[in-house]
Amino acid sequence: MACTLIAGKVEECCRRIRDVVNIYYWLYQQTRGVERCQLMDYVAKEYHLWRDRVTETEVHVLRCLGFHVQPRHPV
Repeated sequence: MACTLIAGKVEECCRRIRDVVNIYYWLYQQTRGVERCQLMDYVAKEYHLWRDRVTETEVHVLRCLGFHVQPRHPV
C-alpha cells in the first residue's frame, strides 16, 4: 500500500492517501468474502489506523531507498 502511495505521488495528478486506503480496504474486503463492500468512514478509528500505518511504512520505504525524510533547515 505504501509503495502504491509513493508511486501515486510522482504522477502529474497526485493520488490522495484517502484514495489509496479506500482501494486497499476494498481489496481487503474482497479477500474476506464480504458481499457488499463499503468505503471506509473517514472519521472512524479504523481509517486513522490504516492511514497511520501506511504513512509509517511510506517513511520506512523511503529511508530504505535513501531518501532524506527529515531535512535539515538552515539556521
